Amino acid sequence: MSIQLMGIAINSVVKSLSSPKLFLENFQNYKEVMEIDNQKYYPLSLYLDLVTFIEKKTNSNSSVMLKLGRAVGKSIIETAFPSNISSVKEAVEQIQKAHELFCKPVTGKFFVIEEKKGFIRIKYTAPYNCILQEGLLLEIVTKYGGKLPKISHSECMLDGKNACVFEIKWFVI
Repeated sequence: MSIQLMGIAINSVVKSLSSPKLFLENFQNYKEVMEIDNQKYYPLSLYLDLVTFIEKKTNSNSSVMLKLGRAVGKSIIETAFPSNISSVKEAVEQIQKAHELFCKPVTGKFFVIEEKKGFIRIKYTAPYNCILQEGLLLEIVTKYGGKLPKISHSECMLDGKNACVFEIKWFVI
């Protein structure tokens, strides 16, 4: 069975673009992407192709991808997070719950491997774009942790590792 992704995950990327119609007009699956239903499932390859297209169109500009990831993070927080989350660790646990809802069969995982005041280390094995996930995690820390988060991507699946490891530090408010 191929991996399927709920439309809301794809739409969160599309809607995070300032001018999706203009930006995506040359995308090979443009028509399909512009008609995604949030509640239906689509091949994971459609999401991956979309993100790869965006990455190529922006010349792999990490600041653009981080900004897009933060916008996706805002969308996920608004649509998939309960109002009682009060910490970064709880938010990461909620990302995992959203991932379990969005991805069928569930492939990969987000989990906290270390946490202390103003710091968290997260292991990530889900099949999504790493830089977008950095943006998502920065948005979560800003919302639930503190100010001026800094992220490092100490291990990466693209470098042959079995997982991505993100370390995030921030000023606690």
